[in-house]
Amino acid sequence: MMSQSKLTNKSRSDGESRRARIPPVKVKRVLQSDEDIGKMSNAVPIVFAKLLEHFIEQVLLRTDEVANSFSVRTLSTAHMKLAAEREPSLNFLLPLFAGITEVNSERRRTMPELSPTETSFSTERHRKRRRKLLLDDAAPNKDGHSESDE
Repeated sequence: MMSQSKLTNKSRSDGESRRARIPPVKVKRVLQSDEDIGKMSNAVPIVFAKLLEHFIEQVLLRTDEVANSFSVRTLSTAHMKLAAEREPSLNFLLPLFAGITEVNSERRRTMPELSPTETSFSTERHRKRRRKLLLDDAAPNKDGHSESDE
């Protein structure tokens, strides 16, 4: 088991934990827009920013799992709704998704499963580019000879 000092040193070593992805200044501005909230210490917006970052990460992970189960690459609000329905801790989000239509489950059944090599757009693009370059090299030039013959 790691000691607390090792955990904090490890988390600070990556540099990312020091920089907030969500600026605490903006979090403080949002918090202070509520008239019931008065003064707060400097640590409160930083903690809220980290909590918000963690919450967004969890919602995106659950939504990504749903999108992957449908073999799609683009996340949609319908995927977020389904993730909120599946995850009990996200059920409080369901009223926000009241007007969102369900994901078409029929599409999931009809979509073919992709092999791992077909799931990367960049791999397919590079494969097509190599094929084109090979065909261009094998094509005859003005003399009637291919470049690979020379």
